[in-house]
Amino acid sequence: DSIQRAKDRAATLLAFEQIGGAGAALAIARAYVSDRTAFGRAIGSYQSIKHALADVWVKLETARGHAYYALCAMTSGGEDFPLAAAAAHVSASDAFEMAARVCVHVHGGIGFTWEAAPQLYYRRARALSAFLGSTQAWRDDLGRRLYQLDQHPLTAERKLIVALGVHEADVVARRPRTDAARREPQPLCREPL
Repeated sequence: DSIQRAKDRAATLLAFEQIGGAGAALAIARAYVSDRTAFGRAIGSYQSIKHALADVWVKLETARGHAYYALCAMTSGGEDFPLAAAAAHVSASDAFEMAARVCVHVHGGIGFTWEAAPQLYYRRARALSAFLGSTQAWRDDLGRRLYQLDQHPLTAERKLIVALGVHEADVVARRPRTDAARREPQPLCREPL
């Protein structure tokens, strides 16, 4: 149990390194597509390049949210820390690998050569994702922990908070006010169909 807790702490801290690497790879890719021209215009103006960079940004911000939630759970000693650490590690690994892959892709043929930096980010992303065990093993662990959470008597709102990696105080602050006429709380989200 103490070994797993140490791995969870390491995964949380490693997630921040991966987020930094993903941010740097995204910045390099963005700078390159702004400067490089093809057919008389910057390649960053093409829709497929914009979509690829936007997808990386979404993954990066999702990973950032998971990492901050895991850090908060780690420092506060929350009971959902193991779940948050696994989610942070998986999402940060995915974000860094995707950012590095897109960075190599938008650089074209020069992206994978020794003369260019994108190949370094790609190799680093692959190495960090396997540092504490494969990402697939962490995904399996996350699934197992979510299944165990399903057996735990938490409220549906709390499960949503844990699964999304949202800090509980943020949800409470954004919760809709009660209806003055009925004095019943409004639901946080719609029930699944």
